[in-house]
Amino acid sequence: RCWNRDGLIMAIERKLLGVNPSGGDKANVADVFSTYLYDGVASGQMYVQNGIDYAADGGMLWIKSRGAVYDNFLFSTENTSANHYLRSNTTGAEDSTSLSATWESDGFKLNANNGMSYNGATYGTPYVSWGFKKAPKFFDVVTYTGNGTAGREIAHGLDGPVGMMIVKRTDSAGEWYVQHKDVAPNKELALQSNSGLPTSTTNSTFNNTAAISSVFTLGNGGGTNATGGTYVAYLFADNTAEDADDQMIKCGSYTGSSSDVTVNLGWEPQFVITKATSGTRDWVIHDSMRSMSHSNSTLLDANNSGAEEAKSYAQIKPTASGMDVAFGNAASNGGSGTYIYMAIRAPMMKEPD
Repeated sequence: RCWNRDGLIMAIERKLLGVNPSGGDKANVADVFSTYLYDGVASGQMYVQNGIDYAADGGMLWIKSRGAVYDNFLFSTENTSANHYLRSNTTGAEDSTSLSATWESDGFKLNANNGMSYNGATYGTPYVSWGFKKAPKFFDVVTYTGNGTAGREIAHGLDGPVGMMIVKRTDSAGEWYVQHKDVAPNKELALQSNSGLPTSTTNSTFNNTAAISSVFTLGNGGGTNATGGTYVAYLFADNTAEDADDQMIKCGSYTGSSSDVTVNLGWEPQFVITKATSGTRDWVIHDSMRSMSHSNSTLLDANNSGAEEAKSYAQIKPTASGMDVAFGNAASNGGSGTYIYMAIRAPMMKEPD
């Protein structure tokens, strides 16, 4: 086993997540999401036990080098095979390598990667992995083949409202199309780009139809539904309508201000992605394992290959009931404009036994 300090802390947290004393089977975010920090190994295989049962339930693994300039690597149990991946900061097609991930009942294994993209020891390169498990009312990943028919519906397993959906063509180059519940369904953002919403509208991507609890709808455009094209869709739920104890994830928006903006989630977040819907702003990834506060934050971008940036100025600060977004960083709160977010709840949703 390859434990670091943060991994050990997370393992202890999971051990504390015992049976709910009230007898109910409340949702437990630690079973479906994990941020795990690790350092690459010089040779051999690394076994990362992040508590996600990929073997039985499936899901997605997102890896980013923290200490060097390397792409964002997205592996999925639904990919062509375990050694296939996509990169969120490029438009490239699904790629493959013999040095990649295998799925386990409590995490994943990584073979040594000489290029240090996701498991290399040169210069002690640190990495972060975000693990998403397929689970109702949290996350799902679906693959399909396009047929060029507008209005086509694709089934998914969220069994509840869809907060955000990301679709990428895998057999050829193309944009990452993002549909968010607080953005009109005839406009979409691009995950690989820092651009805001387009000025024009289109029905060719999602047929001007918002995703619902059982299906999402496609247009006839090549980006999401070309005849014979292969695609992957990542779906993130929005738990706003769930009981407070059952909420694990929320998607929403806020308006920038020249002072701090308070976003009420009803709980403390551990992972947040933010994006301005106008202007040239990055998709910023915040998580509490790498520090998330106003005074000391370390940032990575879904649309950039850059190394982790340590910031001493305003960022997102988790609170017991949500997050405070401080004025000063245009990527999260530049003083005006609309920002969308996807936030995942911190662990310890069940009372320890």
